[in-house]
Amino acid sequence: MIVFGRPTIETIIAWDEPSRWAFAIEEATMPGISALAENYSIAGEANGGSWLTWTMAVDASRRASGVIAGAVGSATFRKAAKKLDRLLAGT
Repeated sequence: MIVFGRPTIETIIAWDEPSRWAFAIEEATMPGISALAENYSIAGEANGGSWLTWTMAVDASRRASGVIAGAVGSATFRKAAKKLDRLLAGT
């Protein structure tokens, strides 16, 4: 997988289709990041929608943590979440 434009080697640590997926990055060439894991859980809502819970843990330098925080709050991340919403809705 490519993360922040750099190749990584990941290990899937949970795969509970269709509601949960989690992974840990085992090897990466990202300066300042020594470990990273993410967990995605999707739960159906009574109104037919879905609720996404995303958890991320990272062991990183202060500078790298700032870059990650900026990316998470970016328009790119919000755009990806909206795209996921459309895919789950089948539109």
